[in-house]
Amino acid sequence: MQNKINDFRQLLSLILMAICNAINGGYRIARKSKPDPKVDLEVVKKQSQEVAPVVSNPIVQTSTLTIQKALQAKDYQKVLQLWDMRKTAKPDCLKLCEVVEAMQGCKKGSVAIAAELQSFIGAHPSMQDMSLINDLLDTLARQRSSYLAELVVEMLPSIGLLKDQRTFETLLGMHLDKHSFVQAERLYDEMTEAAVEITGRTKVNIMAMALGQMDFDKTLRSFEEVKPIWTQHSIWGVPVWTAQKHKVDVMTMIVELACHTHNVSRLLPALEDMQLNEEAVNMMLVECLDTNDLSSAKLLEAIAKANQAPVTDATYSLLIKCFSSRPWGAVLWSRRQCSAILRSFLKALHWPYWTHRHIGHWLTHCMSEW
Repeated sequence: MQNKINDFRQLLSLILMAICNAINGGYRIARKSKPDPKVDLEVVKKQSQEVAPVVSNPIVQTSTLTIQKALQAKDYQKVLQLWDMRKTAKPDCLKLCEVVEAMQGCKKGSVAIAAELQSFIGAHPSMQDMSLINDLLDTLARQRSSYLAELVVEMLPSIGLLKDQRTFETLLGMHLDKHSFVQAERLYDEMTEAAVEITGRTKVNIMAMALGQMDFDKTLRSFEEVKPIWTQHSIWGVPVWTAQKHKVDVMTMIVELACHTHNVSRLLPALEDMQLNEEAVNMMLVECLDTNDLSSAKLLEAIAKANQAPVTDATYSLLIKCFSSRPWGAVLWSRRQCSAILRSFLKALHWPYWTHRHIGHWLTHCMSEW
């Protein structure tokens, strides 16, 4: 009985193997008889052109981001290594400011940096652009790297470039920041000789140079040139939100120089429609009091009323002192003039708030005139 069961199992296995072989054979025959699909070569070529981007130089694209990351990490040695790779591949994408910063970080001297820049720019005509050099000079001026900036300027003729308006503006501001008035004066003379048009920012720098030299004549001339563009924020080189305060501070410095050189009477005509703070007005009133200058004091009264609403306590005190002091020569105030200024006091300060000092000055003046 057991033998019959085994024989049946063997027979069943043979039948199953035969069925499987028949199925596989039929599949192979069907594959061989099925034709291959036709392929449109033009379509495939067009799709390959649209999908596959053309990469001109993967090293340049990769190193661009790598240089920025290396600068952020202050890995200056790596920046220079990448720069050596890039400067022959695609130099017009390089930023000279970044390279110079890396060289300075690696403790290279100014002479070596200037020589490297001269060799590189001279070998690549695409980098011989004055706007690129001015960007570099702006960065060096902000860093106060004046020696390297001067070396860069000295190499300009060797690479076929000349200083322009922006170059003079940057260099003049740099010399003024370090109070090198002699170099600033030489640069101004060179700019005048070259007949370079002076920008608004340069005019402000020239006025600052005259103030630093305590030269009132030059300051007055510069101030009269700057006055028509006084309200332009771009000429002051400070943030917009600080420009107003900066202009008032500059005006105070001009007034201080006029008082120091006893030239208030010459400055007053130029102060028409200009904003002055209380400090500047009172400074000039003190000068008028010391020099017995009644005509200037009268002009200052109008300036004070235009800039102060109302006129302050201290300014009125100085006005009373000026108008009550002696000698005035033949110029005396009339009772009508005294009454006018008295009414101004009452209106501006109100009678209950007058101080003993105001009343004393006023009584002294009235007694001397009446």
